[in-house]
Amino acid sequence: MADQQLVEYIKNTLKKGFTQPEIERVLFDNGYSKDDVSQAFLEAYSNQNLNAEEKPKKRTSKIHTQVPIKSSKQKNKNNSHTKKVKSNKKYGLPIAAFVLSLIPVISLIGLILGIVSLVKIKKNPALKGKGFAIAALIISIINIILIIVGVLMVLPLFLAASRMRSFGGNFSYLTESNPISADSCASLEGFSKDMCLIKAAKDQGDVGICDSLSNSLQKKDCIQTVAIETKNPDLCSLIEDSAASEKCLSYVTR
Repeated sequence: MADQQLVEYIKNTLKKGFTQPEIERVLFDNGYSKDDVSQAFLEAYSNQNLNAEEKPKKRTSKIHTQVPIKSSKQKNKNNSHTKKVKSNKKYGLPIAAFVLSLIPVISLIGLILGIVSLVKIKKNPALKGKGFAIAALIISIINIILIIVGVLMVLPLFLAASRMRSFGGNFSYLTESNPISADSCASLEGFSKDMCLIKAAKDQGDVGICDSLSNSLQKKDCIQTVAIETKNPDLCSLIEDSAASEKCLSYVTR
C-alpha cells in the first residue's frame, strides 16, 4: 500500500496543473524511490479517476513547497540501500598482490602491493580484498625468507668452487686410491699444491714433506694427518703450538 501522505500530495498537485513527470522529478529529488512514487500515482489515479495525460490550464502554487516529509522508516530504508551499494565496492589491487606473491622471483612486488592495499583499505573500509592483501604479505615474506636461505646455502659452495678454480682447479689427486709422492705435486701451484703435498705426506707417512708447505696452519694439519695415519704420537711434538700439539696427541692416542 502506498504512503497516503504521498498519495494526497500527488492528487493535490495534479489538480493544481502539474504533470506527472514534473511531480516525479521533485519527489525523486527529495529522496523518494521510483517504486514508491509509481505506487502512489496508481493509487492517486484510481481514487479520483484522474488521467495522467490531463493537465489543468492554470497552476495555483509552486510544486516544491508542498513535498511531504519522508518518514523515518523510508529514510532508514534508503540509507541502508546506500550503505549496501558502498559496501559492494570492489578492489582489485589485493588480488594482484596475491597472484604476484605466489611467484617466488617477484614476491617482493607482491609484498609491496599487499602493503599498499592494506593502507588503502584502512583509509576506506568499504573496499574489499583485505584477506587477499594479508595472504599476499604472508606468502611474500615466506618466499623471500626461502630465497635468502637458499642463497646463503649455495653461496659458500659457489665461493669454494671459485677459490678452487683460482688455485689451479685440479684436485683429481684427492680422489686417487693409489699413493702419490711429493714429485706428483711439482706441476701444481698455490693452494692446490699444498693440498697435494699433504696427501703425499699422508700416503708416504713422511712428515718431512710437510716442511715444504708455506702456510703454517696447513703445516700443522699436515703433521697431524701424518701422525694420525702412522699412529705415531711423537710427531705431534713437532707442532710448535702447544694447544694444537695436545689436540694432535688426543687424536693419535684415541
